[in-house]
Amino acid sequence: MSEGEFLITVVCIVASLFAQLTLWYRVAARPALVPAGPGAVLIAFAPAMVGGVTLLALGQWASFDVRDDVGYLTMYSAAGVAWVAAVAQALHHTRLSWIDDVLERDNPAAGVAAVGLLIGATACYVGGNVGDGPGWWVVLFASGTGTLLWLLALEVLQRATDVFEKVTLDLDLGAGLRLAGFAAATGIVAGRGAAGDWYSFERMVVEFQVAWPVLPLLVAGAAVERLLGRAPFGRGRLALSALIALGYLLVAWLAIDASPALTENPLYGATR
Repeated sequence: MSEGEFLITVVCIVASLFAQLTLWYRVAARPALVPAGPGAVLIAFAPAMVGGVTLLALGQWASFDVRDDVGYLTMYSAAGVAWVAAVAQALHHTRLSWIDDVLERDNPAAGVAAVGLLIGATACYVGGNVGDGPGWWVVLFASGTGTLLWLLALEVLQRATDVFEKVTLDLDLGAGLRLAGFAAATGIVAGRGAAGDWYSFERMVVEFQVAWPVLPLLVAGAAVERLLGRAPFGRGRLALSALIALGYLLVAWLAIDASPALTENPLYGATR
């Protein structure tokens, strides 16, 4: 590990600890007589869960020089926590706040949606770590490409349907379920687009086209939200919404299953 990589590791660890301690502090600051809901409890441990999931994924699918190196495993796992925390912070200022909507207001619709957003953001980052490559800048570009596509899909869905307002203002649990399924599904597909051995920036962009199922998912999501509209007083169609969310995830699974095998660069064949 170079000095630059060591510095990145330290910065990411500090950022990860700050994110985790901030969430714990917000939970501890709640009134004693107001217990946290299940969504709030899950989000309170989000950084730790992201770090654990990322570590497991790295041990299975990361570059050959990462899988058995404690330093690199630490760096990329901590970077994953910092990455998802940065995404959550961006959404905090624009669409949905883990702290305001989930931990403090204990909005169950926001709690469900936040879990889906957590899965989607984690999948985008993990996907960029799958496969062999020459260094951390490869992960930055691949995961960044997947995350940008994912955030763009969420933004288009919001502008077309106001789905985040259904969750944060209307307290619509059905909308929260649907948004969770959409966010998780599109994140998984975008993460698959970012996966594979590294050749070049240009080839990565070309191979990223395997994430095309994000587009039909977006069209379906927009159509569903426009059709269902805004439920008064937060009374969503829960059973239907759960089925729709599962449908999004099924589409993502079928898209991954039907996608071509991951790119394998012969350059790394002898070193695996």
